Amino acid sequence: MSPLGHYITALGLGLSGAATIGGEYYWEHGHLRILTDTVRWIGDSFAVGQSHRTPYAAIGFFFAFGAIFGARAPDLLERPFLAFVRMVRVIGYRALAHTPWFWTVLSLPVAWLALQPAANDPAMLVFLWVAIGFLAAAWLHLAVDFFSVGGIPWLKPRGTTIGVSVYENGSVSELLLIVPLLAMQFAVPYFIQHPYQF
Repeated sequence: MSPLGHYITALGLGLSGAATIGGEYYWEHGHLRILTDTVRWIGDSFAVGQSHRTPYAAIGFFFAFGAIFGARAPDLLERPFLAFVRMVRVIGYRALAHTPWFWTVLSLPVAWLALQPAANDPAMLVFLWVAIGFLAAAWLHLAVDFFSVGGIPWLKPRGTTIGVSVYENGSVSELLLIVPLLAMQFAVPYFIQHPYQF
């Protein structure tokens, strides 16, 4: 998928996650109020040192923030870096960072941290929900690339790629994948909050 397509789908994931986590508060107040409440909570928790319960709206904001940064993580980890005055690609394109086991290994420590008693600390909550959003967007990146013509390497980097050739990068078929994906991302939190209103 094109970089813009990855950012659009990750933004949809982030907003969908924020709406699901924020619950009724999200539906009543919207994004701007959630942002100002989150900034107020950060100020109270860190600067003033007041310890009170984290609002779900703030958690949703941190999830969305992490999702934006995780949108292109598999691609950016495989970008060339400056090494000895020439550009060297450290990891090949659609190699290690596009394998599911790579992201499974990165997800395990975050899952472990989430289960620890210190996970209720405000600083740890911020880190965890940004990391969860980041990892969710990276997994979404892999899922969307799975549907591209090139597929993703399943078991080993630079190995045999698997996928379902639904779209080609930068073509109209990519848009035909993005639109239903966004519709589904925005429908899910609504139906979670309003299960009997079809």
